[in-house]
Amino acid sequence: ALNLGPSIADPIPADFRGSPGPNIPAITGEGNNGDFNDPSLDRLIFSPVHYALVLYSLLVEIGRLDIAAFRRYNKNGSTVELIGAEHSPGHAVTAGSLSQALSQAAGIAYARRLKGHTGRVVVYMSDGEFQGEFLVTLI
Repeated sequence: ALNLGPSIADPIPADFRGSPGPNIPAITGEGNNGDFNDPSLDRLIFSPVHYALVLYSLLVEIGRLDIAAFRRYNKNGSTVELIGAEHSPGHAVTAGSLSQALSQAAGIAYARRLKGHTGRVVVYMSDGEFQGEFLVTLI
């Protein structure tokens, strides 16, 4: 079981305001998975971002996302996207179908270890991702 802690995200996510820059702060969807700054909590990295709808449905079922968020599903400007990104509910990174999230998770885990964090980094992958960057990350 994952030790995620309670959601710190709004149950209905805000719209995407653009790429981060001087006047646009970076946003993350990871808050639905708990306080990602807490060193004792686990971090969940969801790799198959093309399955975002499944993750959103799960977040609704466990009370971390309001079902009303689906009113904005795949609408222009919404963070509740067809293919999730780092700003989509429940997502910590932007990934793809060839296990790019695995190398990002390895970097997050290494940084957490250097900082003395005790929480784990867990990657959810689909069966089709055991190719591409998967082998490179293991090396």
